Amino acid sequence: MSRASRRDADIFSSINQNIRSKYQLVYHPTNAKQDGTYRKLRVELVDDEGQPLHIQDEKHKPLKYEIIAATATAPSRRWNS
Repeated sequence: MSRASRRDADIFSSINQNIRSKYQLVYHPTNAKQDGTYRKLRVELVDDEGQPLHIQDEKHKPLKYEIIAATATAPSRRWNS
């Protein structure tokens, strides 16, 4: 395989991995009065046993993840693992 072909394969593999590992959480309040007040939400990433989530690759090296929080009226905020 040529260098260009290998590089392209690596790029497509990276894109594929990124597409497969994105999730979106949407919240719709049950409070019918849409008065513009903010509601507090707490999102925790946990494993099957309720412990903090630790993600690792096939070689057991920790993988970083990013949480992006956004509202309709405020800019996105980012948190990294």
